[in-house]
Amino acid sequence: MKALLVCLLSATLLVAGAAAADDIPDRGQITALSKTFLRDSAELPMDVLVKTVVTDAKGKTKRDARSNVQFVFRGYSAGTEKYSFRSTAGFMSLRILHDSFAGNLAAINAFSRLTPHGSNPAEVTIDPGGPGGSFIIRSKAAADCHGFSMSSEFLYGEHYCYSAVFRVTRDTAGKLAVQDFAVDIERLPAPGKVRYLGEAQVRKIHSDGEVQEARMGDDPRPFLIPKRVTTTIETDKGAVVVTNDYRLHTETKK
Repeated sequence: MKALLVCLLSATLLVAGAAAADDIPDRGQITALSKTFLRDSAELPMDVLVKTVVTDAKGKTKRDARSNVQFVFRGYSAGTEKYSFRSTAGFMSLRILHDSFAGNLAAINAFSRLTPHGSNPAEVTIDPGGPGGSFIIRSKAAADCHGFSMSSEFLYGEHYCYSAVFRVTRDTAGKLAVQDFAVDIERLPAPGKVRYLGEAQVRKIHSDGEVQEARMGDDPRPFLIPKRVTTTIETDKGAVVVTNDYRLHTETKK
């Protein structure tokens, strides 16, 4: 599975904009925004608290588990779309480790949509009128994308089409900042085998994400990292909700 962990390696999502605070950003500004987000330097260690809640078709809780996962992103190149990382957890937390990929992949999908790839970049629409004077950036599923298959390892699709939405604000200096995002898997409902629920009709896969600033070492630039990503998988056999809470790892001196 292609897992571009774009979301975890990010300079602050800020880019100079036009002087007028109510100007709608153009595609060039959004591209510049994405380039400041997709860094390819330095390791970024993350601690992730993962919670998985599974309910059956009647709403009865079948599983309610949580544990910690250690995640280190080692670099991403927007030009080659290549990355490296390591993700670890204790032996008793291996199921949670696999569950955590749902939030990671949702954030990856979202932010990679802002980055043009090749000669046919994803189309985006940029609309004013969001909460607090924010802009709403939307990217629909590619017109030539078809079909869906569920991953046998993770609580996410293996082959899928998706749309993404961002809420972006501009400060008084004209700089843009991503506030939050959402991702929806398209071409549903469709049959699939879902972890904890078995063979089912997958009706919906939706993720909501929040972001936060963090600083690491002596780097003067702040990083924008995920704060929380909640992914909900709804089926005719029940539902699975996975919540990832992220924080920058800080080493404890002995």
